[in-house]
Amino acid sequence: MRFIFITAFGLLPLWVAIGIVIFFALRDSDSLVVTPWALIFSIPACAVTLLLAFATLKVHAYIEGDQSRKVFGAAITLLGTLSVVALLIWMYQVRQDKRATYIKEESVLAANFLRNNEVVLNAVGNVTEISLMSSAIPHSGWLPVRYDFSIQGAKPVTAIVEIDRKSKVPVFVLADVNSLPPTSDISMKK
Repeated sequence: MRFIFITAFGLLPLWVAIGIVIFFALRDSDSLVVTPWALIFSIPACAVTLLLAFATLKVHAYIEGDQSRKVFGAAITLLGTLSVVALLIWMYQVRQDKRATYIKEESVLAANFLRNNEVVLNAVGNVTEISLMSSAIPHSGWLPVRYDFSIQGAKPVTAIVEIDRKSKVPVFVLADVNSLPPTSDISMKK
């Protein structure tokens, strides 16, 4: 019974990943490039579920009394630890959602900073569109320290905005403005 519990519940993420790979292998061969990564991503998840399985079995072994009491104690342990894991995952997701919302709002503020910046206006002329190309987040950081924008107008340019976070309100600093070469039709010769 222990072996079945460990292989069924403890390795559940692996079984799900194998099911995903088989499902997509039968439906679409192009997805076989990506879906095997599910197997690799299931390994850390298996570590968590195996830990929960072993903790549940340990509680089951240490509880004194009849079998129903042991099963009840093990079930409460399993549900309790699953609840804690679910709470931690939910807290992480909420934090990531807040971060994504903040970055989106901040990038709009940075774009507005560029739209009203004198150096950018002199380089571009009339700004028609500003698009975020990328952002740089340091390895030890949570928020971007730089945004890279493409600015369309009379003369298209790219602009780099750095963020000074020493105060509570981020301060935008124009770090660089580069002109883009004019686009031209390139014909392919045979």
